[in-house]
Amino acid sequence: MTRPDSVSGIAAGDVLPSFVGPDINGTLINLDSDALAGRPRLLVLLPDANAPATQAALSDLAAWADRLAGLDVRVFVIVPLTPPQAKVWVAARSLPFPVLCDPANAVFKRLAPPATQSQGPAIVSLLLRPNCHVMAVLAGETEDHGDVACAYVETLAPERQHRIVSGGTAPVLFVPDVFSAEDCQRLMTIFALEGHDYVEPGHGAQGRTTDYKMRIPDYGRNDRVDHWVIKAETTKLIADRLFSRVAPVVRQAFHYQLTRHERFRIGRYQALDSAPGIVGAAHGHRDNTEKQVAHRRFACSVALNAEAHDGGGLVFPEFSGAEYTPRTGEALVFSSSILHQVMPVTRGTRFVLLSFLFGET
Repeated sequence: MTRPDSVSGIAAGDVLPSFVGPDINGTLINLDSDALAGRPRLLVLLPDANAPATQAALSDLAAWADRLAGLDVRVFVIVPLTPPQAKVWVAARSLPFPVLCDPANAVFKRLAPPATQSQGPAIVSLLLRPNCHVMAVLAGETEDHGDVACAYVETLAPERQHRIVSGGTAPVLFVPDVFSAEDCQRLMTIFALEGHDYVEPGHGAQGRTTDYKMRIPDYGRNDRVDHWVIKAETTKLIADRLFSRVAPVVRQAFHYQLTRHERFRIGRYQALDSAPGIVGAAHGHRDNTEKQVAHRRFACSVALNAEAHDGGGLVFPEFSGAEYTPRTGEALVFSSSILHQVMPVTRGTRFVLLSFLFGET
């Protein structure tokens, strides 16, 4: 299948579109230049630069300038003014942040949540992760954007902490916030309430018009059932998320353009302590070794309920014995040609969105 059209707007997990705009002196600033990439960024969008509420909101944000700088957060205020107009506007204010110009207010109109574009809050802020993925959209009328942004960035401290890594690391990608908590719950509800017909393993979806389930007895395992997604609405939801949030990271990391996908599956792995047979894969496998699946380039596994189970991570035996465990809503992406092993679930039930992605070559 090819990807459907993307939805408009921006939300947590999306990748910020490229933006190059002039500062108050007319110098073009690229928000993802080498000088800015690799650190969090806070983009403050002003629908009306001269509204009284705007000045109050900016004053509240300015109180957090030192704390934001201490967390290595670069802040940019984007105003709907030309550079000459913005220069006058800045001179009349004490603002500790650089200002970029967007005279037509195109950035706000394109990126701000629809609910904020008519009589919304005085400012809308987009907090970006170091890789330009949106970590949070701050748009509440009474929300203290500086306080909230600092709290979010502080949660990144463990993964941003300097550490030395030497060998034993598999070439895999973690992509956070691919699915929201609501998306994850929706997919698990679909597993529970839809597609109750079971199809024998090895039989495809030819002629089927509704979702169905299949037990996956690979390597003698008995802990896994896949829900195959046929419904167009569910397929579009999943494809929109993967191609807007995962595909750009794959393109950046591996210089490969993803454009197509196989039918999506919602997998359920259960902890079966006393069940006969093998719980979990007995050994590793690759996903593209047979002729009918040789087109696969990347496997993508998105955790739907990481907090509700133990175990179930992936090990890549060719590289190390480390077990990779994505957080809820986070994708683990790896080449289909890499040997991998799904470890047993030792507590609870693991739900995961499974997909195989590829392109034109």
